[in-house]
Amino acid sequence: MNQLLLKSLDIDVNMVGRNDDIYRNITRIAKKYGIFDCIPCSRKIKAYLIARNIRGKQIIVKTGSQDPLYGRIYDDSIGELISTTGYHEGIVLVIDGEETVFDNCHPNGISKTLWLQNLDSPILEIDRAFQIEEIEF
Repeated sequence: MNQLLLKSLDIDVNMVGRNDDIYRNITRIAKKYGIFDCIPCSRKIKAYLIARNIRGKQIIVKTGSQDPLYGRIYDDSIGELISTTGYHEGIVLVIDGEETVFDNCHPNGISKTLWLQNLDSPILEIDRAFQIEEIEF
């Protein structure tokens, strides 16, 4: 019976909206982190969601290089260098029916499609691609 009760407490991510406390709390968490703080930001958001039985995904983008040039990742939407290690991550939730990424650069969330389109790196200029991994939790 306890398992049944716990299952019924799982929140359907398709029901989370921009007017919900969950959304507001995620944005509060993300706003505490600055550039280059993607890992602690994502961990904190993920822990918050797991504690509330809310499923989501961790999205990881890698250049495959830690070279000082090719390990750089830029976010064109904010005009900033966001990684020098070839690694960036965020948390994906479905908000109002759309996959939305929350990270230290987009605390209010941004569509996953736009988030990926905004990422740039010198590695792309030598015909290599980002390595993208999504891990459900």
